[in-house]
Amino acid sequence: MFQAEIRVDGDIVAVHSSHLTSQNEQVPSGTRVGQVHGDDREHATASFLRRLESSATMVGTHADKVRVAVKSNADALKKAVREFEEQDEHAKGWAKSRNDMIDQTAKNTTDPSTSSSPQNATSTSQGSTESGSSTSTGNM
Repeated sequence: MFQAEIRVDGDIVAVHSSHLTSQNEQVPSGTRVGQVHGDDREHATASFLRRLESSATMVGTHADKVRVAVKSNADALKKAVREFEEQDEHAKGWAKSRNDMIDQTAKNTTDPSTSSSPQNATSTSQGSTESGSSTSTGNM
């Protein structure tokens, strides 16, 4: 049977998430990317600068969308790890309480006062005598 194990280290996730957000903050805004400077006194140069500005604006708009997506995903990852850690703590508490209950039940059932009572020993010996006599009766 295939068994998968999922592990999440909150500290590692925090480090990677901070790297994502710090890199994300270094990307210039769409407005800044869309700024194009140059000598537009000649027609050919002005036409080129307009096309360049249009392309730069598209790249800047896309960069803004990527920045928002990266931030959103980094926040969602942090939230998921927090929820996972909370559920892990809850599961550990639940398992500990069940283990304690099992240990207490085992202790109660192996208590010398309950396991070696004279009545239990008498009924056990009577049961084996009765079964022995019924076997011998069946053979006759």
